Amino acid sequence: MKLCATKSYNENNTPVSVLQKLGEDKDSYVRLGVAENNNTPVSVLQKLAGDEIFLVRQSLIPNKKSPLSLLEKFAEDEDQYVRKVVAFYKETPVSPLEKLVEDENEWVRVSVDCRDNTYCDDNANGLQSFFGFEKGL
Repeated sequence: MKLCATKSYNENNTPVSVLQKLGEDKDSYVRLGVAENNNTPVSVLQKLAGDEIFLVRQSLIPNKKSPLSLLEKFAEDEDQYVRKVVAFYKETPVSPLEKLVEDENEWVRVSVDCRDNTYCDDNANGLQSFFGFEKGL
């Protein structure tokens, strides 16, 4: 049952009731799978935005159903890795980027610059791999 929310199952139509239940699972990897699943209802995504595990929060960023308001929230996340993904994500609006370009963490600032920079895409020592995303996130 727990495998239903994983990335490999993301292509299927997992029932909303299953995703709601799995969104509360004690296993963070199960919650991460729910966060990545494009069938997950917005209400569950918003609840997962407060998850204690940064990987779960980070996985919400490229989800097509995640509200843009989450990008604003995650631009101020306590975890640098969440902020890096917001900075690097091509769909992040200007407002969060204006905050992130002044972030205390150098790699967050670099990520803002690299999101639209061909040199960074080709030469940033696997920056995209580091975030776990393909080119054009």
